[in-house]
Amino acid sequence: MRKLRQVTLSKFDNCQSYVLRRIGLSEIVLTSYEDMMSSTDFKVRDYSTTITLNVGDILIWDKNKEMVDMPTFINEVGLIISRPTSTRIHMAVFEGDDIVTDCVRSNTPNKLPKIQMRMLWNIARKPDKILTYKS
Repeated sequence: MRKLRQVTLSKFDNCQSYVLRRIGLSEIVLTSYEDMMSSTDFKVRDYSTTITLNVGDILIWDKNKEMVDMPTFINEVGLIISRPTSTRIHMAVFEGDDIVTDCVRSNTPNKLPKIQMRMLWNIARKPDKILTYKS
């Protein structure tokens, strides 16, 4: 069980930066979904309603994941390079007592991030994976 941390969002936050800060891992450099999934710091499990979730577990929705070439790098002479980037992935933190929090932008003015709290039983599409940090 991880101790959850206080988080104040900035306009640059997304669901991944939120969950890492919420569980106290903001100092770990995980720049992408792929980094998290391949990291030996996390135990990855498929989601099932029979699995007991622990406070601080990261819930991931990635079934509809798409890879898109995005210009995400520029070198010192101004050459922009596209790299495969995962899209349509979402992450949330299990808070305990069937409560989940996440950072969303879809229904906010100017797509600014906000924190929402929901009951897991009330989310129609259940997560695909669970990541547990091995502390």
